[in-house]
Amino acid sequence: MLKRLGLLLAFSGIALLPVDGLASSAPPRLLNTSIKAAYTTRTTGHSDDGRTNTNPRLHELTIYVSSLGRIFVKHFTQNGRSKTSQIEPDQTFRFENEKMIGVFQGVSGAGELTIAFSPDFQSCNLSLISGTDNGKPKVWIGPDGHKWSTTEPIVFTPRTCSVTPGNALAN
Repeated sequence: MLKRLGLLLAFSGIALLPVDGLASSAPPRLLNTSIKAAYTTRTTGHSDDGRTNTNPRLHELTIYVSSLGRIFVKHFTQNGRSKTSQIEPDQTFRFENEKMIGVFQGVSGAGELTIAFSPDFQSCNLSLISGTDNGKPKVWIGPDGHKWSTTEPIVFTPRTCSVTPGNALAN
């Protein structure tokens, strides 16, 4: 239940981060490395109390892959006045070859953020896919605790992605 809640909150723009990250598949070149990624998402959200929000949501992630391959994430989100940040071992992200993939489940619908690394693991690019079952509305719990929904697509705009040696979360 805690993991599902963390994933749900992540998709809705609140910091994700369930417990005890898995280390087994981290590429050796990413050990003791930090990844900084920033992107915006935009859609028209309708709340269960009748409000509408069209503000873009800014996401800034600082990800540290420890020398043991454990993943720690600091996730800053801003949508209007909403801001959240946490650091914990993370199970949302996994490695597949030269990619780090995070899956975020909403109440209805899901998103998948992919961080694709260059072959030398010195740079990265971001992509996001989002969808729902059979065209159902996407539903999430917002930072305000209300249920939000949309039938519109999520517009994703990558801003930055960088890889640096060391632990950027230690600062």
